Amino acid sequence: MSKFYVVSARKPDSVSHAIKASFTGPDDINLIVGKATHFEVYVLVDDDNDPNEKTLRLLLDVPVYGRISTLQTYRPQDRNTDFLFISTERYKFFVLSFNATTHQLVTEANGDIADRTGRPIDIGHIGVHDPDGRMIGLHLYQGLFKVIPLNSAGGRRGSGHSKKHARERNVELSAINLRLEELAIISLEFMQSPPGAENKPMLAVLHQDTKGYRHLKTYVVDVAARDLKEYSDLPQANLEAAANLIIPIPRAMGGGVIVVGEQTIACITQNGVITIPIQPTVMKCWNMIDPEGTRYLLGDYLGNLYALVLFGQNGVIKEMSLETLGKISQPSSIVYLDSGYVYIGSQFGDSQLILLSSERNERREYLTVQTEFENLSPITDFCVVDIEKQGQGQMVACCGGYKDGSLRVIRNGIGIEVLGTLNDVPELTGIWALRPTFDTDLDDTLVMSFISETRLQKRDEEGDLCPVEEVDAGGFRMQETTLACANMLGDGIVQVTPNAVILLDARSRAEVAI
Repeated sequence: MSKFYVVSARKPDSVSHAIKASFTGPDDINLIVGKATHFEVYVLVDDDNDPNEKTLRLLLDVPVYGRISTLQTYRPQDRNTDFLFISTERYKFFVLSFNATTHQLVTEANGDIADRTGRPIDIGHIGVHDPDGRMIGLHLYQGLFKVIPLNSAGGRRGSGHSKKHARERNVELSAINLRLEELAIISLEFMQSPPGAENKPMLAVLHQDTKGYRHLKTYVVDVAARDLKEYSDLPQANLEAAANLIIPIPRAMGGGVIVVGEQTIACITQNGVITIPIQPTVMKCWNMIDPEGTRYLLGDYLGNLYALVLFGQNGVIKEMSLETLGKISQPSSIVYLDSGYVYIGSQFGDSQLILLSSERNERREYLTVQTEFENLSPITDFCVVDIEKQGQGQMVACCGGYKDGSLRVIRNGIGIEVLGTLNDVPELTGIWALRPTFDTDLDDTLVMSFISETRLQKRDEEGDLCPVEEVDAGGFRMQETTLACANMLGDGIVQVTPNAVILLDARSRAEVAI
């Protein structure tokens, strides 16, 4: 009987979720990226090569036992960092925090959110969180909206709603099912209550009726009564049949929602409805730039990035406009980080870190791609060939899709990553690394031998390599070529030249008499 051993040669690259948080520290700007069976945590930091620019540094790459279906963050009342809520396609969930002292993840809660009865929704799990941090909402089954109140979730540990999953936690996270009249949900979002309305969580629901028409409905979430109460103060609007996105408007701009379709964008508030036409397209995702809610980023299926701007005064929106910023990979998620830096997560192309600017560049765009993160998925076809005729097969794969499709040559082997480069080193004959003492783990000096001389490079306080002048080299023979050089027991350094063997003190670099 044949047996096969199957193992993943490469982790998933496709980005299904991305979110901004302060997860590893109160002042950190973290990007958390969900990639099917694992998630990555980045921090936005200054670029080492250019202090005027920023880059993303990977801090954590965490495997998940399951496929991530929703990813949200929230801030407990007694914490100064965010918690991470993740649920999987098999209806499991867990809540994580980061311990800055041990640099380890801490499981604050976990459990099961499956129901014994119910028809799973066709469009995949939808997860949303209340902007005021009171609850997380999940749409998993037709006709049901599951809420998890978070008012008591700031303790050290928590648990799932099912007793059989309890693990002696201090805090219990309980899930509550609320009945939804609408069965064909297109999108839903929590929204802040408009001024003058009851300060309770509100839910905006975009749904489709049996005739194919799409409608917007808003509810007040009453956890005590375990009910969704219809909120009727927002005016009814004629939505186009292809409306597919809901964008909640913060209370500072008067509250309400923006409904995005293929040909129009409608802004619905207590003061009325404002609609603008757009070039026909399918918007895939969005993200808010400023907390006041005046500017939003949108990305469509053609890889165009747009800026939607609301103009208002005293909490009343007067008009809005949509402007094209430039070309990006087809986005599955957009995250505005800080100082004009935006992360574009993609399922069909390379993810990108871009920088927005107020002026057009040479391509007549308002953005510049700073970094690209390689993505091979989805691989629709491949073949194995020996391109270099060396007996080593390489895979030629059809990667990506739509505008980001490409042919890529993939090989399995050992790679070399360039961490730094020293220029102006012609006629180099040898190189050695030295430690400040024999028992030190890290090297701090490079000895470079040339045809007629020896040069030293030493690491400074910032970690950069700087040349060492001859007057600071101690007993090193700088005017001769070096044949060998190494640390010795007793905190010594030995240098071998064609004319001598020199013993030096590792700390002072002074010559030691033999």
